[in-house]
Formats: sequence, C-alpha cells, structure tokens
Amino acid sequence: MAITASSVKSLQAKLGLPIINQTLAWALLGMSANQLISGVDLIINLPVISSIYPFISKAQHNTPASRIISLFLGFGVCFVILSISVEGLFYAAFTCNLLLWIEVEVLVRSQGAEAIPSEQGYKFRTDDIRIALFFLFFVQVAFFGTGK
Repeated sequence: MAITASSVKSLQAKLGLPIINQTLAWALLGMSANQLISGVDLIINLPVISSIYPFISKAQHNTPASRIISLFLGFGVCFVILSISVEGLFYAAFTCNLLLWIEVEVLVRSQGAEAIPSEQGYKFRTDDIRIALFFLFFVQVAFFGTGK
C-alpha cells in the first residue's frame, strides 16, 4: 500500500514514476509468485493464484466466449494490482469490445459462408482484409489506449 500511495503522489505531482517504486512493485509480484510455487502462505497469494488458475484449470468450456472471459478474469487480477488509476476500466471496456468484435465477425462470416470442401483447404476471402484491419486497430488501441 505504501508503494501505491507513493506512486500516486509522484504521478499527481507530474514527477513520473520513480524507478524504486517500479522495482519494488515488480519485486513484490515476483515474491508472491515465488511463495506460490513453494506453497507458503496461500491466502496472501490469492491474486497470483487467481491469475494462474485459468491457465492450469481443467475446466470444460462450452463456448469460446466462456474461455475468453476466463482468461480476461485471470489477466485482470494482475492488471488491476499493477495499475494506478482507471486502467482497470480501460481493460474491461477493451475486453468487451473484443468480445463484441468476435461475435460480429461470427455473424458476418456465417451469413456469407459458402460450403468449402475439406480437401481444398482455406481460400483467401475479402473478409480477411477487414479482419486484419480490425486486428491492427485493436493492437494499436491495446498499446496506446490508456495514454493521455
């Protein structure tokens, strides 16, 4: 909590994030992961456990959306812990946009789908250009979306 409070004060004073705060935050995250591996004090390591859980669980997902939401929640824990301000809201909104984009693409693809024999394999379609452009857009927003 002291590191977060110090980071907030430094950022509000427009001094940037001190390197010591960055180092200590990453060290704390690493120590909690190290304790998780050694099996010590699992209650304190709940954020790390919940981050790893979607990747190691044997849960059966009925739909791809349920798997994506599971991964979103797994990554979200560490993302929120390492964020200072409202970046968590950006993460949630960005994930909702990605899920909606997937649903729209499924609907658009299914309406214009024609039967392709399995021995032919995949053939390039004009829809692929739209998908590539949206993908590049979302990659740019993911990297630069929280900037001011």
